[in-house]
Amino acid sequence: MTSYRILVVDDTRTTVDCIRDMLREGGYDVVQAFGGEEALRTFQPGKFDLVITDVKMEPMTGVQLLERLRAQDADVPVIMMSAYHTIKAAAESLTLGAFDWLEKPFTLHDFQMTVNRALAYGRALKGVLDLKLLVGYYRRLGNLVVESRRMREVASVIM
Repeated sequence: MTSYRILVVDDTRTTVDCIRDMLREGGYDVVQAFGGEEALRTFQPGKFDLVITDVKMEPMTGVQLLERLRAQDADVPVIMMSAYHTIKAAAESLTLGAFDWLEKPFTLHDFQMTVNRALAYGRALKGVLDLKLLVGYYRRLGNLVVESRRMREVASVIM
């Protein structure tokens, strides 16, 4: 299995620790940064397969961090997360090239699914396909292949 290197950024230590532990259980190499400035000092283009960052941080926001990361590496997937979901922040981050947005609190399944999709996307940009990532987050129910929790619920009712 390919070992993916993921940078996790948040200004709250418990959040970083929790996400780090979830990712390490999945076999990922995780580097922590406590805030945007530390993330910028840690980040090196081509050395990370994924960045996961909180939006609401001080003094540098996640959106500002995303903008600075994009100046260094236009292709690294970045997942934004926030407990304070606003349309403006989500739209701005997606315009700047964020891969996806996770609203806290999120389920472990949604988190793993988003991470797998982001890593598969990043690998595809490099011309490499990781089939385990591409199919790993789908669940097969009978003859249906579903991804989202809601579709799994619908499928379980009709099966």
